[in-house]
This record gives sequence, structure tokens and C-alpha cells, in this order.
Amino acid sequence: MRNKKVGLMGGTFNPIHNGHLIMAEYVYESYQLDKLLFIPTSISVHKKTSHISPKDRLEMTRLAIASNDHFEICMIDMERAEKTYTIDTIQSFRNKYSHTHFYFIIGADSALGLQNWKEAERLMKICRFIVVNRACYPSKELKNHIQYLKDQYNATIEYMKTPDIEISSSMIRERIGSNKSIKYMTPECVESYIHKHKLYYEMERKI
Repeated sequence: MRNKKVGLMGGTFNPIHNGHLIMAEYVYESYQLDKLLFIPTSISVHKKTSHISPKDRLEMTRLAIASNDHFEICMIDMERAEKTYTIDTIQSFRNKYSHTHFYFIIGADSALGLQNWKEAERLMKICRFIVVNRACYPSKELKNHIQYLKDQYNATIEYMKTPDIEISSSMIRERIGSNKSIKYMTPECVESYIHKHKLYYEMERKI
């Protein structure tokens, strides 16, 4: 029996949007994964999560993936009281599921700084990385950096081309603050949740 293949997508998901979902579906299909876990962070090292509670970000993520049988929520980072580091998350998975291959999905911006992550050298030895492109990052520069990581750290890391969908969580937050529509940028259930709970309204208007 073959080892299972599980994709991991971590992030603040503040809020989750269609770009995240399309990226995840492409990776799932291309790498023939058994499932893909969305791992919302509680306290992110790299990003501010604003005043939006972890509970709200978790619920929006849960709503967004509810219709996809091979997407699941993982609470491992939410259950930590301290800041979240990828090395701790990956090590926890490996300790519990020793016969599973994990594929951590990151964007171009994260890949270009991967060597600066906590215990980066060990991390790149125990986890496979899939780097998905973003239109604002030249693919040649990104591919050169991926090759550098392979040479310098013996990393198992691959570049994957996905559709260039330039939607970001910050864009959605800014549009809400400017009283603009976010229709088609995030699933309807997430859009409804945002408006029902008036998330991001005051935060962006004060900036």
C-alpha cells in the first residue's frame, strides 16, 4: 500500500478568497493528493491578523471549503497559544503520521524568503515544498531562487504554474473599507459572513 500524499496550506486566511481555493485545487489535482489540509494560524509570525478573531477566520475558512470533499480544516496551529512556526507544525505531522508524504504549498513571496524561516535547513529536509506562481513575481527570478534552495539546502521544492488570479486578502479588506463590492472575489458564503458580522468595516476606514 502506497504512502498517503497530503497537501498543507497554512495562512491567516484573513479572509480566505477564491485565489486560495483555485491554487489548492490545482495542486490537489496535479499532485494526485489524497487530501489537502487548510491550517489557519492563530498568531502568525509574519502577518498581522488585525482585530479579526481567530474564530472568525476559522469559520470563514470552514465555510469556504465545506463543499469540497477533499479539503479539510486542521486546527493544529489554532490550538497553540503561542506564535506559530512551520517547523513545529511539520514536525508534529511527521511524528503522528510517519508514513505520509506532506507537501507544503507556498506562494512566490514566501518562497523568496524561505531560507529565513525558523530552522529553515531542517525544515527543507523534512518537508516537500510546492511553490505556486504569482503574476507580480518574475518566473525566472523565482525559478532561479528555487534552484538556489535546492543547491544550498538540498531542498525538495518544485515550481508549479497556476492561473494568474490576482486576488489578495488585503485587497478584499481595502475594498470593504472603501464600501466597494467583493463579489466573485471570495465564495458567497464568506462574503455573507463578512457582511453579517461587519468584519473589516471599521478597520480599513480608519487607515
